[in-house]
Amino acid sequence: MINLFIAILNMSLIASFVALGVILIRIPLKKAPKVFSYALWAVVLFKLLCPFTIETTLSLVPVKAEPVPQNIIYSQTPSIDSGISFVDNSINRAIKNTVPPANPATSINPMQIILFALSCIWLAGIAVLLLYSLVSYFRLKYRVRMVIPVRENIYETDRIKTAFVLGFVHPKIYVPVGLSEQEIDYILKHEQTHIRRRDYLIKPLAFIAVCVHWFNPVIWFSYYLAMRDMELSCDESVLKHYGSDIRRDYSNSLLSLSVKQSGLISPLAFVETGVKDRIKNVLNYKKPAVWISAAAITAVVVAAVLLLPNAVQDPKDISDEQIIEAIKNTAYFCYGELSGGFSDVSQIPVGNLFNLYASTKEVQDKMNALTSSEHYAEIPMTDFKAFVQKSFGNYQFAPEQFEEQLSGRVRFNSTDTEKKVIMLAGINGGVLWPGAVPYGITLENVAKDHGRIKVTATIHTTYDNVNIDGYYKVEMQLLETKDGYNYVSYIRNELSDELSENITLEYSDESGVYTENYIKKTTGDSVTLLTEDGKEIISGEDVIPLPYVYAVKINGKYDLRDKVTHAKVSNISYDEIFCEKYPDGRLSTRIMKGRAGKYWGLISADGKTLTNPQNQTFEDIQIATYEEVWPIIPVIEDGKYGAIDYKGKVVIKAEWGYLAMDVYNIPNTVFVFDGSKWGGIKLDKNLLASAVDYSLTPPEWFVENYKQTLLAQASVDSAQLASMFDFAIKYRFDYIPFFAEGNAPQSSGAYLFYAFAINLDNWGTDKGTMSKTYVENVIKTHFEAKTIVHEALSKGWNFDGENYTAVPSGIRDKPIYVLTGLKVSVKDGKTVYEVALDYCNLANGNIASDGDMVKIREEISNGDYSSLVSLQRETFTYYLGDNGEPVFIAHVMTDRPEMKWYYQMFRNDAAFRILGSKSGDITDDQMATYAILKMDHYSYEDGNTKEEYNAITQKHFGRNIANFNNGSTETIPGTNKIRATGWSYNNGMYVIVKDIRDNGDGSMTGDFYCVDISDSHWTGKTGEFEEAESALLNGDISSFADCDISIKRVVFEVKTENGKQYFKYRSVKNLEENVKSIVLYSK
Repeated sequence: MINLFIAILNMSLIASFVALGVILIRIPLKKAPKVFSYALWAVVLFKLLCPFTIETTLSLVPVKAEPVPQNIIYSQTPSIDSGISFVDNSINRAIKNTVPPANPATSINPMQIILFALSCIWLAGIAVLLLYSLVSYFRLKYRVRMVIPVRENIYETDRIKTAFVLGFVHPKIYVPVGLSEQEIDYILKHEQTHIRRRDYLIKPLAFIAVCVHWFNPVIWFSYYLAMRDMELSCDESVLKHYGSDIRRDYSNSLLSLSVKQSGLISPLAFVETGVKDRIKNVLNYKKPAVWISAAAITAVVVAAVLLLPNAVQDPKDISDEQIIEAIKNTAYFCYGELSGGFSDVSQIPVGNLFNLYASTKEVQDKMNALTSSEHYAEIPMTDFKAFVQKSFGNYQFAPEQFEEQLSGRVRFNSTDTEKKVIMLAGINGGVLWPGAVPYGITLENVAKDHGRIKVTATIHTTYDNVNIDGYYKVEMQLLETKDGYNYVSYIRNELSDELSENITLEYSDESGVYTENYIKKTTGDSVTLLTEDGKEIISGEDVIPLPYVYAVKINGKYDLRDKVTHAKVSNISYDEIFCEKYPDGRLSTRIMKGRAGKYWGLISADGKTLTNPQNQTFEDIQIATYEEVWPIIPVIEDGKYGAIDYKGKVVIKAEWGYLAMDVYNIPNTVFVFDGSKWGGIKLDKNLLASAVDYSLTPPEWFVENYKQTLLAQASVDSAQLASMFDFAIKYRFDYIPFFAEGNAPQSSGAYLFYAFAINLDNWGTDKGTMSKTYVENVIKTHFEAKTIVHEALSKGWNFDGENYTAVPSGIRDKPIYVLTGLKVSVKDGKTVYEVALDYCNLANGNIASDGDMVKIREEISNGDYSSLVSLQRETFTYYLGDNGEPVFIAHVMTDRPEMKWYYQMFRNDAAFRILGSKSGDITDDQMATYAILKMDHYSYEDGNTKEEYNAITQKHFGRNIANFNNGSTETIPGTNKIRATGWSYNNGMYVIVKDIRDNGDGSMTGDFYCVDISDSHWTGKTGEFEEAESALLNGDISSFADCDISIKRVVFEVKTENGKQYFKYRSVKNLEENVKSIVLYSK
């Protein structure tokens, strides 16, 4: 808060000088149109509100960019440096006479206490002014709640005495009753000018600036003059508009309103104020000459150029040699504490900063001066803070962090953290804090900035006991002291893209043991492998030296290249290469593996392909084995275990739930598990596998260990279907957005229904409202979203910047998920669960009640799925966070089954057949026909009422029929009843899903194959309807050559009435006719 207050003080001081300049410039503009004087105040407003600026040598602003330094709170002799001598001398003399000197034994500077108190008063003043403005604004809003609309945004009321503009988004003009037509005309033109120029936004912005700088009388006076210029310029705009001389009538109107006015209504409204000056200006108004306007424009532009930027401060000259020497003297960038780099000083732990301070000559002299009987050197906390402020700018840290990070290295002479003297322990009469040695300092950029010299440099460092040479790019400022620029303040420190790493490769084969030494040099995105004497070998995006080949990454893929010729030894490029390292550190010279896309391939040590990942779909090859002991290599294909030999030949087909060997006790026997029982497969000397022998069982400890492993892996759901059923309901899997790993949505809109649904039972009276903080906490708890953009969800949730409010639309019922597969792995130290689930509905199309859910859970537990139909298969990938809550890292649609539910829904809606057009629009005649087919009591003779028709169309289309005489229906003569015009209907259409997409607004878009089967197709054979249905649901249309097949795109919602689901259609578009083949939806 103190730092913010200091920044505001600096901005206010600079803006004051700019405001004084504007006031002076207004004097020669007295005869010019007031719009130019008004425009000048934009420069002052910019200075008051914008903390950033530019610098030019043309600026007339005499004040430095930071008159009050941020480190004044730590200074032993606080002072300001505005660049104006008499100002500095006066203020610094007052500070010296009124502020007590700093006590080295305390950690709080008196200036810090004073500025803290002033900043509290400053905030209180802002609060009072803002509260006043808001109260007056809402009082005024309340006063004009009862108004009479005149036209457009103009309202009349007897509750006010003067005209004004009120509002920020859609401003309205309010006028009192009783004004003459002429007065209304003039005043409206004036107020409309305010609106046209966006003054209703400029005035509140200016008032906010006054609130922030309320302590500055110059700013208050400037505000008064700016508002006066605003009104005068509006008056002149009205006079210019009418052309004829209306000065007397217009002045009378102003005078009339000023008599009625009862004081300032609100600082955020436009009222007729300053009437005396305005009348005088109106009566003296003359159309300005062209040369006056041109001169005024020139003056405004020149003033903006001279006053908007700050003046460039000219620091003392300094040579490159002096800069390099200053960097060497304070080379903290290369110490271990900072070697990782930082983009902001706040990222540096305070303990690391103290280590740096302890390495300074000042502290080292104290340590070296310790006698054999002295164990601690006393270091005032203020000295350390001054060092930090000097070298690392605006660094803030909490006292408890200081104590925690320095525990064991220092002790303190007081329990009051803010008054401590640091007692630094000496070691053998002194202490050394080793770091890197800087050399090869290259100055990349030297610029003068705010009286300081800003430097960007590249520094090469080396460490005595570390085999890495590092380049650092350091941005710093050289600070001016009484001896010149001899101290460095760090802004940014980044480890350069260029690194050198020494690599030692060890391996052995029949001919001996080999050791190869390399240097791996990284520069940006390029890696170069060099010999140990620095000769370049090969380059790429990455290079991995292996026993007989190099793995070189080009365009994101690894190629295996011969070590001598560097030619490719394989036509396959890999995403990942893995070579087994034995316990003694040697790499395997037999085999390695590479991943190409999703699948792994076995590779010989010299790079030859043993299994091709492009046509052999091994999800893993477990090469943590060596041939001397293990005769086979376990592989996983389609989730099942199998085995290959060391040449890639299949030994055991991948069809087992698990596979392993006890090679030391029961050699040549592979134990397999088929999901219910164990068996053994014998291998002969040629690795020919026998049939499984279920009489061969593994040792008991082996089985028990396998069971414990499974239990541990499945602890999230106890490996029980019922547990996952409950888990999916608790964490509302149906509202989790779809996203690939590492690509969680950034928009909050994707998570809003999820955030609401997982807390559904705990919402109180504010149900339907979620705070921004709550939503963000839910997202951070359950997803790895890198950034969160808070925004509304169309037709779902509104957002006002702080709270989300639901658009009434309802919430889904509890989801039904059935576990179909589970994989467990370890990634980055976390146990990651990948579960495949079928999202289901009841097969009869009904909505499941709470009682149904209990029954379904029991049925699922017993393996009975007869009451369910699968809608889609989804895969969720997650791990459990420290709080035990799931953190989802991926959610993808793996496949959709035959979609029997959709098929049945359309079979239940035979009238769907008549819908569809090229544009997708649903016409009146289609709706009328649809309604007739849906009616329970349709009568051609007597007809039906329009209300009966519209009740059905409202339900299924959301609108009424506009024209009942549409070709499909007509009005029965002499009545108001409606009937069909006479047509026949064939209901033999079968609908199969091609594609389904969720639109995110409660609707779905589906592409459907529509198979129109005529009555002549059927032969009367028993069971042919069931056979046809089975064929269609499996995508087989070979027996429907005589039928018309088309594709329709349907936008629809799934609705529920009395426990039954139905479709509400938004559009039905005819996409394609004469379809000859179909592909069922699968993703």
